[in-house]
Amino acid sequence: ACVSLACQQIDWIIYSRVSYHITRYHEMFRSYANGNLRRVKMAMKGAIEVVGLGKVILVIDTSCKLVIKDVRHVPHV
Repeated sequence: ACVSLACQQIDWIIYSRVSYHITRYHEMFRSYANGNLRRVKMAMKGAIEVVGLGKVILVIDTSCKLVIKDVRHVPHV
């Protein structure tokens, strides 16, 4: 899915078999809970801190929205 955010293009890779969906963009969350929610292991960066959790809604086109729950907010990804 491709989403425009404040004049900036953001590509999302939606894959149903991932452990977590993550984003660095706080402004994409429709609902959000702060908190230290452990760390996410990344192949090239080791473990990175998760600072929040929430719901993101992606508008695919004018007739389709994709709701992704429990998205991890990882600012330093």
